[in-house]
Amino acid sequence: MTNVQSITPPQKAVSLNGRVTLVSLAIFILFALGSAVVNKRNFDAVFAEGARDRITLVSQTINFSFETMIDRNDLSALQRLVENVGSNPEVRRLTIVDRNLTILADKLMSSDRTAKQQQILAQEKELITKALQGKRQILEEKDADGTDILTVALPLRGGRYFPEFHSDIVGVICLSYDLGPFRAAARRNTITAIVSQCITFLAVIVALNLFARRFVLKPIRELAQVAHEFAQGDLTARVTAPSRTEIGELGAAFNDMAGRLQEVLRHREIDAAALTAANSELVSQVVLLETANKELEKFSYTISHDLRAPLRAIAGFSRILLEEYAAHLPEEGQRYLRLSWENAHRMDQLIHDLLTFTRLGRRPLQKKSIVPAALVRTVLADLQAETAGRQIEVVLGELGACQADPALLKQVLTNLLSNAFKFTRAVPAARIEIGCRNGEPPGQNTYFVKDNGAGFDMQYAHKLFGVFQRLHRAEDYEGTGAGLAIVQRIIHRHGGRVWAEGAVNQGATFYFTLSQGVDS
Repeated sequence: MTNVQSITPPQKAVSLNGRVTLVSLAIFILFALGSAVVNKRNFDAVFAEGARDRITLVSQTINFSFETMIDRNDLSALQRLVENVGSNPEVRRLTIVDRNLTILADKLMSSDRTAKQQQILAQEKELITKALQGKRQILEEKDADGTDILTVALPLRGGRYFPEFHSDIVGVICLSYDLGPFRAAARRNTITAIVSQCITFLAVIVALNLFARRFVLKPIRELAQVAHEFAQGDLTARVTAPSRTEIGELGAAFNDMAGRLQEVLRHREIDAAALTAANSELVSQVVLLETANKELEKFSYTISHDLRAPLRAIAGFSRILLEEYAAHLPEEGQRYLRLSWENAHRMDQLIHDLLTFTRLGRRPLQKKSIVPAALVRTVLADLQAETAGRQIEVVLGELGACQADPALLKQVLTNLLSNAFKFTRAVPAARIEIGCRNGEPPGQNTYFVKDNGAGFDMQYAHKLFGVFQRLHRAEDYEGTGAGLAIVQRIIHRHGGRVWAEGAVNQGATFYFTLSQGVDS
């Protein structure tokens, strides 16, 4: 199992279920308050209209009986009707008057009629007067004891009892009702309506809450649990049987993502195992390389001491024979001795170059920012013996600073300039140019050494930097063929590149790149 960083889900102060419950409760409270406000407004409107309609209905009923009783001239029956209606405790006052404001019947008829008549007329005269004009009059007021009273004055219509009047309006019925019972009944109805609405809404909220818990919260909790298990390292954790809802699609997407990630991690484990095996192989190769280096060091020591000593003895004795016994040897024998001395000397130079080449890989680089122009001048001074008596123009351009090991860079310049002097030997007026292209490529400088000497055929350019590879005969140009190989090895160790361009008898140009340095 691949190790996966453990991720602990953040602690939540309130669970999702709790939040849904709180939101539902808040919605219910807001609905209850809104319902109370709306029903309160409806209560005021419905209560007032209902009270007016009921009182008007009672008045109209009395009006209908009034016409019958008036036609029979039966005022006693009218009084009984008024007293019967007035027996209702909600009726505070009930008075019937004619057009002359004479009381025909009232709820208080059995008492002192004259005093009460004056009192009633004083209280209701204005309403009765307006009602005699043919329009219903309504007045809300408070009684002496503070009770809310609604008074309705309704025109009465008749004909035969008052023939002297040409109008149909013969009187007014004035009815005052106590609004307390109306208000209490309306309030009870309003409270009942609010409670019913709240219960209905609460049932809806509970149903929606249960639906949300079953089809929303439960899948979300399952998805969160599976995601937590997956984050803890259980890469086999999956959402079971995701539904076709949006949350189910999210679960299916999570399963797909988890499967893909598990596959990626499986391949990564395979790659890690392969990398481990490759590292083990690399370690083995490093061990073998270290062993080979040690053997190469021993071989170099053998070449340096055991092989060069006999060569030097051969060269030394050959030189002694040529110097002291040449007169006793025939010309052919002297030629053989010179060949022996020259080849022994050449072999010694080959061994020297080979040792130099092999030691380059073991020498640590000591790179610093330097200006190559100073090194070029030093190398030119060291090679002054090779240029004695020759007409050579040396052009030293502006050389930008670079990052390099000074000793190794001096070796590169020595080998390139030595070759330039050597291969321009047959040119009467030799010209050697040392230049630089700063910042090409970016972050590097490209240096070059250009001559107008023997040149080379470009089809053999790939052989130039091989160890002991030569494109010219040893009889024409001395050397072992290791110089350019050393140049390439040094430049590669600096992370640069080296190449050459040329043509036969038209000269050659050798390029190499080094990282830019800081000009002092």
